[in-house]
Amino acid sequence: MRKLITFIIMLGISSFIIAGEPNEGVDIVQNDVQIDEIMKVKNECYQFISEEKYNEAFATLTSLKNNHDKVDILRSIGMSSSDVSVRQKALSQLESLKKSDESLSYLDQDIAQINYKHMTEDKKISFLKSIKDFSMLTHYLHLSMFTKPDNVIAVYAILETLLPKTPTSMDLMTILNSIQVTTDENVTKKGNDLERLVFEKSKTLELYNQVNISIQLANRYIEDNTLYTNHIKSLYSNTSELNDKISIGLQICYNKSLAILESSEFASLENKVIAAMNKNKDGTSGLNSLIQLAECQEDIDKMKELVLKLPEEQRSAIYIPEPRVSETEVLKK
Repeated sequence: MRKLITFIIMLGISSFIIAGEPNEGVDIVQNDVQIDEIMKVKNECYQFISEEKYNEAFATLTSLKNNHDKVDILRSIGMSSSDVSVRQKALSQLESLKKSDESLSYLDQDIAQINYKHMTEDKKISFLKSIKDFSMLTHYLHLSMFTKPDNVIAVYAILETLLPKTPTSMDLMTILNSIQVTTDENVTKKGNDLERLVFEKSKTLELYNQVNISIQLANRYIEDNTLYTNHIKSLYSNTSELNDKISIGLQICYNKSLAILESSEFASLENKVIAAMNKNKDGTSGLNSLIQLAECQEDIDKMKELVLKLPEEQRSAIYIPEPRVSETEVLKK
């Protein structure tokens, strides 16, 4: 139940973010009391939706004055309800709001998403095939979980076809997040091909994003990830710019289970940071890097020492985790 409520609230928040400025003809909220009252009404609506009490949700949302707030609730109803009549009522009200308020022109996409979410698998595939732009495709992928192998393979083909020639890191992560773990051999083979494509395309990205993609892939194949771990180590070793080396080193360090670098190599990186601090007299930036290196190696004592060297006003911003208790120490207690 809690997960459902959280999902519903996030739908509302995402709709508000897309909406932008408040609609004309409605006073901008001016104080905390008004904000609290609006949130109280919206939370009541979300609670009704989570309990599938849609009539109560429709009745309650009428007390909201701002059209964008109404959209949040109507969109959540449309996404959540499996009842066709309830969805049609929500869609009808969304259409009316869109026609009466120019600032709600974005609702065409919301309405399309609601209709898409409740399609059969085969109809979803037909719809996705009609899309000609990768960025538009991403608005629908997160609303799908395909179970038929042929449909999963069809989605992979659509992703490969629409992927831009020079993709962004987000484009490639979208593909990785769409690859399913399955026992079907054909789906697995196509997924592996898609992962290899992502890996090759990632080589055009900035170093940080290259490493991030390779780490994602390496973590998927812990038992056979040398292709990716070797690539990451090569990027680290061939990087002469200290800031890049620190950035990559930290990514590697926070993924210690991949065993890409030895402890001695992290110590060498720390020495490089200290040398740069002494040369450039830039203590704060270097200290923050050293603190992160200590944190990812779980050296809490060193973290505490380094934090004390920061200006006093910056110390409170650093979270120092509690030392990890070993299984032996737990048994002793």
